[in-house]
Amino acid sequence: MTRKNLLRKALSGLLILTLAGCHPGKEKTQEKCQTLQIETETAAGSIRLSEVANGSLVVLPTSDSLLLSEINQIHLKKDFLYVADPSAVYKFSLSGECLGAIHRQGTGPEEYANVSDFQTDGEHVWVLSRNTQCINSYSWDNSCTSRINLDLWMENICLTDSNTLYIYTGNDMSKDNRFQLHALSLSDSSSKHHFLPVDKAKAQYLFVKSKNIFQQNGSHTYFTQLFNDTVYNLNAAACTPAFALDFSGKNIPSSFYNQPYEHIMEFFEKLHQEDRFAYGTDCFLETDKNYWAGYFYKKQYRMSILPKSADGKQICFGTLLVDQLYDYPVNLTDVTLFVQDNGQIVLPLQPDDIMEYGRTHLSPSQQQELADKLHYTDDQNPVLLLIRAI
Repeated sequence: MTRKNLLRKALSGLLILTLAGCHPGKEKTQEKCQTLQIETETAAGSIRLSEVANGSLVVLPTSDSLLLSEINQIHLKKDFLYVADPSAVYKFSLSGECLGAIHRQGTGPEEYANVSDFQTDGEHVWVLSRNTQCINSYSWDNSCTSRINLDLWMENICLTDSNTLYIYTGNDMSKDNRFQLHALSLSDSSSKHHFLPVDKAKAQYLFVKSKNIFQQNGSHTYFTQLFNDTVYNLNAAACTPAFALDFSGKNIPSSFYNQPYEHIMEFFEKLHQEDRFAYGTDCFLETDKNYWAGYFYKKQYRMSILPKSADGKQICFGTLLVDQLYDYPVNLTDVTLFVQDNGQIVLPLQPDDIMEYGRTHLSPSQQQELADKLHYTDDQNPVLLLIRAI
């Protein structure tokens, strides 16, 4: 199965932690942050999952009333999985039992056109409906508890506490929007703080989406963009640079962005013709011992692990071998990663692809064991691979 959109979607070489200047957008003030020096020429090979992370599988149930279309967001919170496709949000236990669902797709005032993104605190679910420019809050009995209408084209949302919801609008400048990121107070639905001014030149063409622009680790909320080499630290009143990713001279220069592109496809055509830049902060997470980061280089997705210890060994890989599935190879270029809080990632895997691997690489008895582990049936929902970085 190949990735339909490269944008749905680290680091080998020596990690150098130094103080350096980072430019948050076009803000005049230069902030101090750590530079992560990334060596891009190390080969991105295969690695067994158990060597870098703890992994487990969750088999989602499949029925006529629970048949997921394309998964567009996943949240793993407090031993529960929350999974959304465009029409609904589902709550699962880690054993795969469906514990509830929000089904309110429609055109009414308490409904959403589609689930563009969502957030949950466990009791309530905030559903972003981009087409209708609203955020609805629901309880698990499917009742709508509130509705926030905003004159913004919203892409992503992030709940950081009981009263703060971050809203990402990207480079959209319609309706006099001048900022990419907004902090919304849920108590009065007001947007009190705005961050990262929109670049007018990029706003003519650079409209890209990512599932993984927010990641929380303890008291930190990190914010990243696909075409921004800075990782920001967020709080309700500030957006400050935390890390700068230096791809050993292969970062996209400002002059490349400043060319007169007519649309995003022209930008990507030129980017792929150059074939010399590393870009696309699709994944960034922090653990006690390491940083994980994902980016694109030579049209391939690369994931690297940088130890915080100066004498630690760097790891860079493009394919994960899943121990629990007889070393089933997951090419990261072909899947969608959903980055979670506190050093975790969820990967949806297609059972048909796994069984096809089994038919060509495993003995009949191993194939049967694989089928039993997947509870394999035709037209089955994806299996979720839960990854906790170590």
